[in-house]
Amino acid sequence: MQLGLSVPWVSCGHDFGEKPPPWAGARRTDFGELERDLSSWRADGIQVARFWLLAGGVNYPVGRAPTWKVHAGHFRGRPVPPTDAFLADLAKLETACANAGMQLVPSLVSFEAFFPMVVRSGGVISGGLRHVLQSDPDETFDTLVAPMLEVIRPKYVRAFEICNEPDWIVKGGPLHVRRVGGRWVRTRDRVERPGLEALLVGLSQRVADAGFTPTVGFARCPDWLTAGARRVVERGLWQIHHYPTPLLRTLPRAATPNAVVGEFASAQGPRFHLQHMRWPLPTDHDPNQYLRGRLEHIRDRGYVGAWLWSARAKDGASAWTETQRAQVRAFTTR
Repeated sequence: MQLGLSVPWVSCGHDFGEKPPPWAGARRTDFGELERDLSSWRADGIQVARFWLLAGGVNYPVGRAPTWKVHAGHFRGRPVPPTDAFLADLAKLETACANAGMQLVPSLVSFEAFFPMVVRSGGVISGGLRHVLQSDPDETFDTLVAPMLEVIRPKYVRAFEICNEPDWIVKGGPLHVRRVGGRWVRTRDRVERPGLEALLVGLSQRVADAGFTPTVGFARCPDWLTAGARRVVERGLWQIHHYPTPLLRTLPRAATPNAVVGEFASAQGPRFHLQHMRWPLPTDHDPNQYLRGRLEHIRDRGYVGAWLWSARAKDGASAWTETQRAQVRAFTTR
């Protein structure tokens, strides 16, 4: 079983190309330093590095000046290509992975990009991209994705991820709550399923035609997908994420021979939590054995890959210290 790790960023959402103007003085991503980290993790047995590109959209379309309009919290307009500086940094990321002996999983965009616009510090905007991205999947590929694929090479890319956890933004998907203005609110402004499905299917087909393996990082088994769409997505790398909750504790068996658990908590976690509680495994109470037990369980459920969350995210599901790395080494050298 191939082990992976979601890095998934150095500075979330703006590791590539020009910084948003209010953040222009921020430190540029040091891909040499990242390569040293990747090499260290490769020695632990990690073979795949998952890395977010646009994330929620704070660095898109930085460096361009599209004539987009805004309506009801969303941009309206045509996609614009990534800048030369963005592509140069993406090429540096691939080189860092290749030099470290790892394969890359670039994740194009996360579900937050489909939320209504949010103004962050200094006036930087995230979200608001649903119409720009999904109005014409072929144009999105030709304008935005194809230039990225031209600067990376299939042999160094395990898969190209279209979207991280689209389940949370689609109508008919699972309940999603998020923190806005210091309080928890239910996500109501969701994307119609046909439009989002067309984007996932269209980009998956075009990525495959370009010689890369497509994947979508589903938060769980996507019951909202139509059978035809699922058949297309399954031809790539079938990816689900698993965070046990009181209502969904058990990891399902692999749905295809080419399935991975693309996210699961590297932190031990609490005994009870609404979003990421401990696994129902006998080793999960032991801080020095729980992660090895989870890896063995994922393997036994028929998955060909297990990608931990995460090295650098600051959340309750992430832990990447010597305690976790030792358990990864124990699993890979058993």
